[in-house]
Amino acid sequence: MATQKQKDALPHDELTKLLDYDPETGEFTWKPREGDEMSIKTWNGRYAGKRAGYVEFGDPTWIHRRIGIKGLKYKEHQVAWFYMTGEWVEEGMTIDHKNRDATDNSWENLRMLESGKNSANMSMKSTNKSGISGVNWSKATDSWMVRLYHDKKRHYLGCYDTLEEAEKVVNDFREKHGIQEGHGQPAPPKPERKKRKTS
Repeated sequence: MATQKQKDALPHDELTKLLDYDPETGEFTWKPREGDEMSIKTWNGRYAGKRAGYVEFGDPTWIHRRIGIKGLKYKEHQVAWFYMTGEWVEEGMTIDHKNRDATDNSWENLRMLESGKNSANMSMKSTNKSGISGVNWSKATDSWMVRLYHDKKRHYLGCYDTLEEAEKVVNDFREKHGIQEGHGQPAPPKPERKKRKTS
């Protein structure tokens, strides 16, 4: 959720004056700025018409795009929501990416959910070795242990002799609780980190 400082610094009319948003691609592009000053001409020559923002590689399991606007950094999906609705994301709510690709900010890929509910659409953790989200081998019990995080709670669903049994328990739990179809699937491919040029 955007901070109050970010909200105050970026009224909706200012946002639409600075940037264009393409709902189909989810991309923002800088609009030309008006004025005869050399600094404005230089800025227009370098940025006008080009894509705004960058990929932030902070968390290797959940990579977002950000946009720097007026000296402040914004998550691109929050800016897209504000651009389209005129409202910032409310406290206690979050923007979920339907296809689990947090760099895809096309309008149809975004939806508002209660904070924590988007865990029902989480990708499989990169550390998972069973191939089934929520299932891990327990050396202590010599069996497959099932633990799923849902609705802000961790649910222990028992230990099973076979991976097939554990998978059925996971699938039954997802169906019972209406967990998203994409939950527990391998994460979408991540964009490659650009290498810095060396002289």
